[in-house]
Amino acid sequence: MRRMPCRLAAMLPVAFMLAASEPNANAPAGARIAVQNDIPTLAVDGKPHSGMSRHGYQWDAFAGFRPTGVTLYIPILTASQGFWVRSVWTAPDTWDYSNLDKVLDGIFEKIPDAHIILKLSESAPDWWRAQHTNELVHVIESNETVPLLLPPADHRNAKYGRKTVPSWASHTWRRDIASAIVHVMRHLGTKPYAKRIVGFLICSGESNEWFAWGNRVDHSPANIARFRAWLWTRYRDVSALRSSWHDPAVSFENARPPLDSAVASAARGSLRNADEEMRTIDYLDYNSFMTASAIDELAASIKQSASFPVVVGAYYGYLTSSDPRWGHQDIGTLLAGTNIDFLCSPTAYWEHRRLGIAAPAPMAAVGSVSVHGKYWFNENDNRTSATGSGADWFQGKVEGIEGDKIMQRRELGWTIAHGFGQWWQDVGTVKFDSPALLTLLSNYNAIAEASIAVSRRDISHAAAVIDPRSVYYIKPEDYLLKELRRLSIDALQRSGIASSIFSSDDLLRLTDKRLILFCDMIAPSPETMAAVDRLKSDGRVLVFHWAAGSVRNGRSDAGAMQKLTGIKIRQIENASLRVTVSDRADARSAGISYGPDRTVSPAYIPDDDDGEIWGRLRSGEPALMIRRYPTWTAVYSSAPMLPPEILAVLGDIAKAHRYTQPGDALWVTKGMLALSAFRSGEKTVRFPARVRLFECFDGADLRDGTEFIVPMKENETKLFRIE
Repeated sequence: MRRMPCRLAAMLPVAFMLAASEPNANAPAGARIAVQNDIPTLAVDGKPHSGMSRHGYQWDAFAGFRPTGVTLYIPILTASQGFWVRSVWTAPDTWDYSNLDKVLDGIFEKIPDAHIILKLSESAPDWWRAQHTNELVHVIESNETVPLLLPPADHRNAKYGRKTVPSWASHTWRRDIASAIVHVMRHLGTKPYAKRIVGFLICSGESNEWFAWGNRVDHSPANIARFRAWLWTRYRDVSALRSSWHDPAVSFENARPPLDSAVASAARGSLRNADEEMRTIDYLDYNSFMTASAIDELAASIKQSASFPVVVGAYYGYLTSSDPRWGHQDIGTLLAGTNIDFLCSPTAYWEHRRLGIAAPAPMAAVGSVSVHGKYWFNENDNRTSATGSGADWFQGKVEGIEGDKIMQRRELGWTIAHGFGQWWQDVGTVKFDSPALLTLLSNYNAIAEASIAVSRRDISHAAAVIDPRSVYYIKPEDYLLKELRRLSIDALQRSGIASSIFSSDDLLRLTDKRLILFCDMIAPSPETMAAVDRLKSDGRVLVFHWAAGSVRNGRSDAGAMQKLTGIKIRQIENASLRVTVSDRADARSAGISYGPDRTVSPAYIPDDDDGEIWGRLRSGEPALMIRRYPTWTAVYSSAPMLPPEILAVLGDIAKAHRYTQPGDALWVTKGMLALSAFRSGEKTVRFPARVRLFECFDGADLRDGTEFIVPMKENETKLFRIE
């Protein structure tokens, strides 16, 4: 073993400072996403770019960010009128670009070498909403259908005024906003900096993230018409629709969306009854389709109108953190298409901003984003020591530059290790105007730029799989939503095994994985079932939770669970899903408890005489079971959030390489490894072959070997270059 040197180098090792490829003098202006060193990479004016950037409302503060070396900026403007951004399309034939010009002229005056990705926040102008009342979102209030007003009357921002909002289902809205975007692009084409505007971030919704307006069901004529057309495409035969909805009177001409109360509840407690609630399930599925198609159409208008290559993206695909009402599940449409180049989200909130509770994480299945050749931007809106505000709902104020170092390193560690882009966002008045902080971020930006030359190809042996459509079967705001997805994924990240996150649409791409954690998979389609069956081979370990496979052919069917999971399972009415692990799993893990400490309905327990019981509920019922087949191992847990220690044992069975002991957050690609310590101590890092390690943040050369001892402080993150 080699101990990490105590000295801290003043700069990165010379061997690490590999220059990115030189720009091609003949390369056209603009931006593209292209494969560079095995991963999708942003290229600007023919040169690979790290994706490090500055984003936000405070455009007049962008120049103060120049000491970091960042040259890519994302101001927030509009081509029509944003929900919070004032109108530029002031009348049907009148445009007022004075504010847009003020912002862009001001940025380029102070930062002449800047490149811009223009964030376009699109709602609809006041005059447009007055003229197109049937194209506005309508909701049912007191048995009357009325236009939705936002923000809600009790919202803190209602004092600034409430307004109607356009339906994204509206053909008229899509056509007119696409035309407005093209109009803005023509205006920008007259500017001397036109070719320095290299991308567009298309946004809508109250937070610009394409969440369904107000999380409400849209009963507008525009949405009803598109919903009926979608139903016809889905069922084709009215008898099939009537059978699915259990409604002998429904037709493609009279079908209507469900009420908000039906969407907000679930007949079986936490789980919908597919025998009774297919109308709601279909609407939620349609809502995701509708949202993705609106994004795709607007993106297409940009691609078709641009005079040189530009990248186009959107906030979308929040699978790990998703409320089913948001409309974020149809990520497959955007990944399969050619109009969207990148997706993005804020780094996960909630527990993930709490040190020692959960690790930072994306909100999307970023493994799927990458395998489809798309790029991922992480939005780093962590509060800084320079921020004046105190604690808020997702993160307390950071104290001092050491606090900044902790938060920024843990964020940049996983981002750079995977080769993703990142922008520092000033939402909520986040500030960066501290010389010490700017120096810190300058160092991290330099590391990101140097890392362009490093392969960050996915070499993970473990995968967390999210089935996008399963969320439609779970009650909105139920705790199981976070427990099945993002908190279960967090446990896998802390198992010591390199892992990635994928959509179930990409199961056939996972043949190189050894341990596969299915986060939900409640209602797999026949195609998905066939893909899962193909993975039941080569000694893999497949892990399933809770209601996995409990819906078959649109019907609730607990007996179908065995076909998916490989273990006999029976349903019980309800149970507290707190599970205690036995020593059958691993002597060191005996006594560990996991799962929700509350009653969940319905509940499911393994009931298979050929399985090994590894854990039980408080009632004594089996709750964690494995069953060994000749070519694979099945694992079923009644509760989500299997602990990292158990996932590590399952990884050993699957012959997945374990880099560290479970407990700390780990991210590994071909050329980089990031480790974030939840507890202080000496961390042993093991590689399957001899490597040489360089620590990037502090510049330490660990020399070469297969096993390294790395002293780490609590909450410290280290980023290693692997050679």
